[in-house]
Amino acid sequence: MFAISVSSLFFYHLYLSGKNRTTLESFRAPIFSDGPQKDGFNLGYKQNFQEIFGKTLLAAIIPIWTTRGDGVHYQVNSLLLGGLQQQQQFGGFYNK
Repeated sequence: MFAISVSSLFFYHLYLSGKNRTTLESFRAPIFSDGPQKDGFNLGYKQNFQEIFGKTLLAAIIPIWTTRGDGVHYQVNSLLLGGLQQQQQFGGFYNK
């Protein structure tokens, strides 16, 4: 019974890592300037795992700094980024 519980949590968190989400983000989407976007940080499975664990498998198991970025600023989905750039350029989506 314990193994079933732990393995279900393990596979659920592998799924979340593949989507580049936290447990909280799986229940409530992060809110950007144009509204909530559940896939705002999803870069694709390969880039998501590299974002979290580093570029090599060895780097994932050694306790060194392997993640990209500074821990405060994160890459966003290119579709969302295009919308944010458009919003900045034209002064907002809802501008009349």
